[in-house]
Amino acid sequence: VGSEMCIRDRLPLSAGLIEGLGTLEGTCGALIGANLVLAMKNKGNPMVQVEAAHLFQDFVERCGASICKDLRGIGKEKPLCSCEDCIKEAIALLY
Repeated sequence: VGSEMCIRDRLPLSAGLIEGLGTLEGTCGALIGANLVLAMKNKGNPMVQVEAAHLFQDFVERCGASICKDLRGIGKEKPLCSCEDCIKEAIALLY
């Protein structure tokens, strides 16, 4: 993948992240997507792993979990965080 690949070309690469990697059992796609953006923004920075860990912790603190089915409240009375809100939180954590 060349460095000149634009965002429009990269978006389809994230299609499999929906609904916890398509199983509801995986990590929230919004959180994974935010980590992908973080990695692209910090290309070559050895501290990106530390920043990714902080992003994960902050996301769990704000949303209540990192696993899709837990966030969506599958088997519970109500969701911890809607998909829309997970996306909003993940984006907010990047700034």
